[in-house]
Amino acid sequence: MDLTFTAEVASDNSKITITDTTSNWEVGGIQDVYDNGAATITPVILGVAYDAIDVSSYFDGGNQSGLVFEITPDLLLISGVAQHGADVPDGDWVITYYAEHTIGGSVSDSYQGTEYLYGVVQEGVLSEMQITNLNDWDFDHTLYEASLVGAWYVYLETIIQAAEDLQQADFRTGLENLQIMLANRNY
Repeated sequence: MDLTFTAEVASDNSKITITDTTSNWEVGGIQDVYDNGAATITPVILGVAYDAIDVSSYFDGGNQSGLVFEITPDLLLISGVAQHGADVPDGDWVITYYAEHTIGGSVSDSYQGTEYLYGVVQEGVLSEMQITNLNDWDFDHTLYEASLVGAWYVYLETIIQAAEDLQQADFRTGLENLQIMLANRNY
């Protein structure tokens, strides 16, 4: 077997959905992962290793269409301790998908993919762009606020471009800077 997957983040940042796209499961191999083997998803987010997430139960029934794994923040543990609130964290995620079964002898494979998540900062910038109320501020304050939010938007676009170009260092730097700016917003 040659494991592969696709990943997609929910628009509300509540989960990342990983879908098995492996094309060469052996006959009975999927069910055998559940019966005799193992399967895990192991994320490394911004260079920090998280506990492996056991996804073996998804293999019960032997149907590949059931191999859709929803990773929510409560599953992101380090030494058994949850690390995040309601949103999956932004950052570069290196995701390792591992499975083993015993059909035709012991067979195992792993596949590693990288996803760049920026939904939390994107939501923060876009919500700031929508709350400007000209009736509540004097002209100078509103101009400052609009300039600040505009700069955040430029940073966001830079992060998105770095993610599309798979430039991890630029992505991390831009993400960190934008997170600091959003955390310290004061106008």
